Amino acid sequence: VGVIHRHDFGLGAALVDALREPNDVVVGDNLPLQIQDDGDVTIPRHGERRRLPNVLIEVRQDTLATASAREIWAARLYAALGRALCTLSSRA
Repeated sequence: VGVIHRHDFGLGAALVDALREPNDVVVGDNLPLQIQDDGDVTIPRHGERRRLPNVLIEVRQDTLATASAREIWAARLYAALGRALCTLSSRA
C-alpha cells in the first residue's frame, strides 16, 4: 500500500505508522507516487487549498482480487485510519 501526502504530514505520517503497526504489509511513504500540482486535482484543490487533513491511499490491485481480500483491506484501512486520527487528536 502507498500512502501519498505532501503538505499535510500529520495525517500522512500517522497513517503510515498505523499501517506499519501490524508489520504484515509493505507500506510506501510517498511511494509509488508523489503529488504533482500540474497533474493532480483532489489533494491540491480539495485538501491542501482548504487546509484539510488529506492523504491519498494506493492499494495494489492484485491484493483486491477477491471479495474476502477487499473485506480484509477495508477492515485494515478502517482500523488504521481510526488509529491515525486518534494520534492526531492526542497531539492537538
